Amino acid sequence: MLNKRVNWGALTALVKDDPAVLSEVNSFKSKLEDGRKFIDSVPDKIPTVNWQAYTETVQEEHLKDLKAFDKANPVQEVKVSAEDLATDKKMWAEQVTGIQKLEDYHRLRIRELEIEKAKIEWEKKNLAELDIDEVFKKFPHWEQRIEAEIDEGIWHDHRA
Repeated sequence: MLNKRVNWGALTALVKDDPAVLSEVNSFKSKLEDGRKFIDSVPDKIPTVNWQAYTETVQEEHLKDLKAFDKANPVQEVKVSAEDLATDKKMWAEQVTGIQKLEDYHRLRIRELEIEKAKIEWEKKNLAELDIDEVFKKFPHWEQRIEAEIDEGIWHDHRA
């Protein structure tokens, strides 16, 4: 049941390079599986108390009190309507849709940042191949700063 909903292989592949995160994912998976096993072990109907098993170990007067308490406080089954389930399903679907939109936004943002990083790395490698005018065209704020420093005598005027 759980393994059909979560692609654990893909999830662990995403975080395999970070041992701390991988450990957290594996711990989370283990907790989910334990919860699923517990839920699967719950009986369909609540069993009644076997009073015969208590007659040998519990005094008769206490047994009468326990039986009276059991009669006065019967276990009530919870009825869930199809409407309740539909409402819950709709609510969860809306939350999942919102989370997926957020994930899509962040994946797109990561891709944009990867592109920017690649541009900066390219510029870093190829900056030496550019001449001064191309550099100033690409980085106009450098030209303003260098012009000011040339006027102050810090740099030599390369055009002179």
